[in-house]
Amino acid sequence: MITKMIVEILQAIIDDPAIRRLMGRYDHKGRSQVNIDEFMDEMNLNAEQRQKVREAYQNYNNNQERYQYKYAPKSDDPFDKFDAYFRKYEDMAEENEKRFGHEKAYAHRKYQQYAGGQQQKNNYQQYDPSYLRTEEERKHYEVLEIPVGSDFDKIKIAYKSAMKKYHPDRFPNDEEKKKHAEEISRKINGAYEYFKKKFNKN
Repeated sequence: MITKMIVEILQAIIDDPAIRRLMGRYDHKGRSQVNIDEFMDEMNLNAEQRQKVREAYQNYNNNQERYQYKYAPKSDDPFDKFDAYFRKYEDMAEENEKRFGHEKAYAHRKYQQYAGGQQQKNNYQQYDPSYLRTEEERKHYEVLEIPVGSDFDKIKIAYKSAMKKYHPDRFPNDEEKKKHAEEISRKINGAYEYFKKKFNKN
């Protein structure tokens, strides 16, 4: 059966702009039971185009593991799901571009353009997940002194380490340092509570 995901995979595999455009306009609603022949009939493909679609579909069927999500979402957070899907799609597009030697046909799908709306013609920087985080979340990562996007296991380790380092009881004879440690500890606890809620660890 032809699903939306399969259509997108076929678009990445097939080196024919006309077919990719037709697939981009294909309406998936109510068509989850359409097979490959019905799919091609609905797009009114000619014999040459049908052969290309069949070859791509056979490629997909013979290499389904290759086209699975490369990165599972870290959580149910919409940004993490976005990250997982588009990382997989970008990898497929990059491989397709290398195979056929044409220019970056999928450059418009680069993460920076989704995050900041800036087009880059020649210099595609590595995706930075911090673009997809709120300012509040980035500050919590900074408090725990870990990279933006770290998983909960790293967050938990960082929390324990930070609390040992800044626990007020470490400074019983220095009131100024104790007050500073209390303030830092509140921020550390606040950050940890935020991530516990985000990762459903309560």
